[in-house]
Amino acid sequence: MDIKLQQEIVNINKGVFIYDVVIIIGLLLTSYFDKSMLLGLVLGTLVALMNFTYLAKSIEKSIDMTADRAKLYATSQYMIRMIIIAVVMFVSVKSPKLNLIGVFLGLIGPKMVILSRNLIFNKLRRKES
Repeated sequence: MDIKLQQEIVNINKGVFIYDVVIIIGLLLTSYFDKSMLLGLVLGTLVALMNFTYLAKSIEKSIDMTADRAKLYATSQYMIRMIIIAVVMFVSVKSPKLNLIGVFLGLIGPKMVILSRNLIFNKLRRKES
């Protein structure tokens, strides 16, 4: 994997850790924090980070393919990632030890980090211009 891509994944992972800490603090302040919420958040975060890394690797691999092969490969990898998320959500619904909201908050962690980074960097760029 490209060094720049690896560094970006590490940066996103660090951001997700900070996101999780903020979520836990918010849950503690609102008295919604319990063991099932924490386990759900941890599970969701781990699956989201695994999914994000898997996405990066599959995109990097598809670059060297022909257009038709890359389309088929990307579609199949997308389906695999969505099936993984569906299984995690199904397990969290069925398990009393996992909080569905905690799992959801963990799963959206990378997306929230990427969106917030883009907002911050775009505001900084506008101020420099």
